Amino acid sequence: IQGRVFDGYIEGAIVCIDQNQNGRCDENEPRARSDANGAYQLAIPKGSTAPLVAEVLTGQSREGGQSGASVDVSYRMASPSAEYSTNITPFSTLVNLSAETNYPLAEEMVRNLLGLPPKFIINIDSPAAPGSYTQAVAASIVTALKATGATLDLSAPGALDKLAAALPRTLTDLPVFTISTK
Repeated sequence: IQGRVFDGYIEGAIVCIDQNQNGRCDENEPRARSDANGAYQLAIPKGSTAPLVAEVLTGQSREGGQSGASVDVSYRMASPSAEYSTNITPFSTLVNLSAETNYPLAEEMVRNLLGLPPKFIINIDSPAAPGSYTQAVAASIVTALKATGATLDLSAPGALDKLAAALPRTLTDLPVFTISTK
């Protein structure tokens, strides 16, 4: 399979097929590294429904594009399966954490969790445009992934709730409007 790792493009991420579904890339699992465009190529067993995991590691992974900055905090992202998407993004990570195999339902759960509009596209094919709403939401998810870091077990029940608790309140709290009358 071929895919990309992105919140912006991520270079040097370790990508694997998580055959034992423990939420990490183990030595015995097929793996590859993403290039400067976030692209990877990975041989996986035919018909595999195992998640794809990207380990974005401090000192090894870099933000693609113009900055090329080293990643400051390690974190992991995932796609629930190659069938869902070979692109591994902050949004596919939330779909994976939902543990829902009905992907349209999982996407709806993610939209509801984040308070996103019904037509908001979760399964994106490329990094969001700089300054866009999609990019801001993706950046908020990455902030939460970094905040939970190594303590977030991508395979654990309740992982989505743990990550949701780390999301910036500006993303998950709806504004309250009050009207005063005379």
